[in-house]
Amino acid sequence: MRSRFAITHILEVRLQRFENRLTANVAIIETRNRIQVWAQQIEETPGAGEQERLLRKLISRIEVQLMRAMVAEFQSADGGGSSRANLLRAITLLSLKGWHQTTFIEATRMIESAIEQDPDFALSHAYLALLKALGHRVGLLRNDDTIVPTAIVAAEKALELQNQDSTILGLVGCALADVGQVERALPMLKKAIDLDSQNGQAKTALGAALMLQGDYETAVRYLSEGINCSPADSRLSVWGAVLALGYLALRESDNALEAAENACKEDDRLYLPRLALAAVYLVRKEQDRAVASVKECVRTKPDLHREEVTCFLGEKLGASVWAIAGSLMAKNQVGLP
Repeated sequence: MRSRFAITHILEVRLQRFENRLTANVAIIETRNRIQVWAQQIEETPGAGEQERLLRKLISRIEVQLMRAMVAEFQSADGGGSSRANLLRAITLLSLKGWHQTTFIEATRMIESAIEQDPDFALSHAYLALLKALGHRVGLLRNDDTIVPTAIVAAEKALELQNQDSTILGLVGCALADVGQVERALPMLKKAIDLDSQNGQAKTALGAALMLQGDYETAVRYLSEGINCSPADSRLSVWGAVLALGYLALRESDNALEAAENACKEDDRLYLPRLALAAVYLVRKEQDRAVASVKECVRTKPDLHREEVTCFLGEKLGASVWAIAGSLMAKNQVGLP
């Protein structure tokens, strides 16, 4: 099978119903040596739509694992030095190690290397635009004045090469919204969803863009849908934090608290969900818990800036959270920006 059809991995799924619960036993098999590289049991509660819900869980769990397996396959096949291998390594790095300054910088270098090797592959340019734009917006790549212009250049190049693909439109639309071109990004993201209704990246990006326009109700809907059909990796931490702020804007503090807590669970080293959680606690007038959340935020990002806080939370709420953060950082003898 491997030599005849060039199939490197097989996904095995065995469905069974036990005590009225639908269960899928899932395994990824490497075809060269017939080695099981990953396995997991996934369950779903009975009821209408159970098979669809189970399928969504399955897809979200296996995507990251398949990417990891594909990276290993590229490395064994060509030493891991090809353009596609470098791009896949960058995407996998972000999925497995989270959205942090070190991973953003390393992934950006990998993608730039991929573009040097193959300058006509639209997906590489689209991911480069996304990383630079998102890194700028959340403060992970903010200390470089070239980040925004080069993100826009990468976005334009991706569209020049391929402007009818849902994945490309979702990535580029997100990037353009993050650098302030929201009006241009909105129709692009909507088209990406029209082309693929399960494009979680496009849905969450559209939700985040609508937040900037104050359409919180629609934003929350798209963010929730996008999270439900996104891979189970650290990006859920970012989108969950944005979702929490959307619920706050709708004055639904219980839903905001749940979203922020879930976002924190997705990544132990990302500061954004902890900012969101601190904001939720402040709105709920739970000062002690807000302080504890800010402590966690400073733990994950000791060089936190006021601009990063207010950019994400807004001026009023951000100022309240920053007052706590600034005091904690001063006590920790961390130089304030």
